[in-house]
Amino acid sequence: MIEINYKIIKVDYEEDILGSEGFFELKCNGNLYGEFYPDELESIMDKVSLYDWFTRMLRVVIALEDNSYVVLSDVESYNTWIEFTRMRDEVTLHIVEADKPDGSMDIEFELMNKSAEEWNGATVTYMELKCEVVEKSKQYLAELLELNNQDNENEKIIELEHMIKKMNLGN
Repeated sequence: MIEINYKIIKVDYEEDILGSEGFFELKCNGNLYGEFYPDELESIMDKVSLYDWFTRMLRVVIALEDNSYVVLSDVESYNTWIEFTRMRDEVTLHIVEADKPDGSMDIEFELMNKSAEEWNGATVTYMELKCEVVEKSKQYLAELLELNNQDNENEKIIELEHMIKKMNLGN
C-alpha cells in the first residue's frame, strides 16, 4: 500500500500561486518519509514546495513507464534520494543516500556512490503507485484552483493539469 499525504500551509511570501508550500509525506507498507507538524508549529517549521513534489512524483511515474530504475532527489536534502525500481508490475521504493554532483537533476536514472538504504519491504504495484500519485495530484490541483480563485490560466496550474491528463487513467 502506498499513500501520499500533504498539508497546504498558507505563507505570506508565496509569489506564483497560493498553496504551493506545506508538508509532504510518503508512506509505503509501514515506511514513512516526510513530516507533518501540529498546527501550533506550522509557522516555525520548514515547509517544502508541494507543487514541486507533485510535479516530480508525476514525472517519476511517467518515467517508470519506460524505465526500470528512476531516482527522485529530495531537493531539500544534500544527499537523499527516493529510489524506484520497477520489475514487471511491481515497484520497490528505497530511501537512499548518494552523492549529488554538480549538474544533478531532480530526477535521474542512475546513482553514484550509494552509501545507505532504508525502507525494507516497500513494494507496491506500478498501478497502485500511479493511481495514488494521480489521485492526490488531482486533489491538490482542485485545492490550488480553489485557493487561487479558479485561476486556471496560471502557468503552474496549467502545467500540473497537463501532467495529470498525460497519465491517462481514463477518469
